[in-house]
Amino acid sequence: MTQEKTVGDVSELRRLVEQAQRLVAFPEVSRENPLTISADEARQSFVPVDTLYETQIAMKQAGRCGQCATPFCSIGTPIHISGCPLNNNIPDWLQKLAQGQVELAIDQVYRTNPMPDATGFVCPKASLCEGACVLYQSDWGAVSIGNIEKYLADTAWKYGLVPPINRSGLDNDFRVAVIGSGPAGFAASAALADVGYHVEMFERSEAPGGLLRYGIPAFKMPKEVTDRNYARLAATPNVVIHTRMAIGQCGNGDDTDGHKHIPFADLVKEFDAIVIATGTYRSKSARLEGDASQEVLPAIDYLSTQDRVSEGTKVPGFMDDDGHPGWLNAKDKRVVVIGGGDTWIDCMRTAKRQYAREITGLYYKGPDDVKANDKDLGYALQEFQDDDQIRYYSKAKSLDYGEDGSYRLTVAKTEMRDGRLVEVEGADEVIEADLILSAVGFEPEHLPTLFNIPEMPLKADGTLEVNPIHHPDPYAPGSGIVGRVHSGDHSALVVAAGDIVRGPSLVVQGLRDGKDVASFLHDALRHPERIKTKYKQDHIELQAIEPQEPQV
Repeated sequence: MTQEKTVGDVSELRRLVEQAQRLVAFPEVSRENPLTISADEARQSFVPVDTLYETQIAMKQAGRCGQCATPFCSIGTPIHISGCPLNNNIPDWLQKLAQGQVELAIDQVYRTNPMPDATGFVCPKASLCEGACVLYQSDWGAVSIGNIEKYLADTAWKYGLVPPINRSGLDNDFRVAVIGSGPAGFAASAALADVGYHVEMFERSEAPGGLLRYGIPAFKMPKEVTDRNYARLAATPNVVIHTRMAIGQCGNGDDTDGHKHIPFADLVKEFDAIVIATGTYRSKSARLEGDASQEVLPAIDYLSTQDRVSEGTKVPGFMDDDGHPGWLNAKDKRVVVIGGGDTWIDCMRTAKRQYAREITGLYYKGPDDVKANDKDLGYALQEFQDDDQIRYYSKAKSLDYGEDGSYRLTVAKTEMRDGRLVEVEGADEVIEADLILSAVGFEPEHLPTLFNIPEMPLKADGTLEVNPIHHPDPYAPGSGIVGRVHSGDHSALVVAAGDIVRGPSLVVQGLRDGKDVASFLHDALRHPERIKTKYKQDHIELQAIEPQEPQV
């Protein structure tokens, strides 16, 4: 969806906000959440469960803000409730909206957040801004920050109020390559382009967005959110987005996988700086034993298939020409999902919408240990039917072939004993299933091999070891300097941001990391001597090895 297709008459919006709301109205106005569609409706479509606020309700809810002198929602609390990783000026735009100054509110939202519609949909607000809200801490009910942010972003697109990137037309001679188009890559590209850098983004998939496009189901965030934000970035004159373009030695070449492959060394020769924002896109193994253990389907393959099908792409393995479901489709199947986090829930809810016959979620710990959004887990349970279930303290052990193409999954029972989680001896049981999904987490690709830089430093989990640029408590570093990479007589300053540095994390964290790395580069490229003084290890010398020509 493009901004041009959705622009409404802004005078209509101004009429809607003429009646300003009271400020600090929380004693009289209770929190009101948007309406949700029913579980029956949810099972039959991929539309978001939560609807959007009407204008007057959004204004009224914004007026509940206590306008605190110290905005914990923005900066976090002394007891380590994090607040907003982007440090959004939340009370300011709540005040502007309540007073009917919606255009100023939108402008303030976009000053600190390059993609507020995405964070409005997918941020776990209860553990971030709303969890730090003083009203929540004092039992008045948190201000509905996420829903209001979502309303402001949607209104901005509806009425053509989204500010363009680099509206001042700045230009400079520096060129920056960004590898990866997820949240960190988007934020870095947008921030650098906004101050005049010539940015080229490289994405190996057929469309930009990373896990925003091919990992978050449409019932959590509509795909038009991704479409319009990357269309906005691509419309910036000093930005080029390349798709189906893989950096490094990945794949077998253009003739076999439809991608153009560019050695990392070529980027070193063409750009002043390179941002690595490749994320952690590879599913971890469920580590099952048994003769069918290789039949487990990684969550990312399953979810990205549905995302592509929803976009109208024909994906082999999803449906044959006669309309029969393939191995990537849960229709009429007994599905088991192994995991315990957000992706685990996403897989179960996706299988429900694909009309799975039966869904079983396995988690080896208890319900209090689930690392997922409580609201999404609640929605999943509402959407469950008949024999659908979540089984806690259940550990998948081995997978064997059953009859007629089915599988036999052996599951151990676990329990806490003397402070340790142990298997209960003799309590194994077998679950019959037709599709096994692994949603046990993500990990990065091996970048030293992929980029042909053997000495590129890694942490034990495979993420990049960097000299941190920004380290906001209570988070681990999410951006930093990799080093200065050489190729022949050329060199480029290489930095990294997002999940490839901190490990799998939130969209909002990726946006923050991308902004941080852009801010660093804006200083480092113009004032290299200042950066060398501040970051003693900024120029770790690395060598990108030229790919060898195949011998004939």
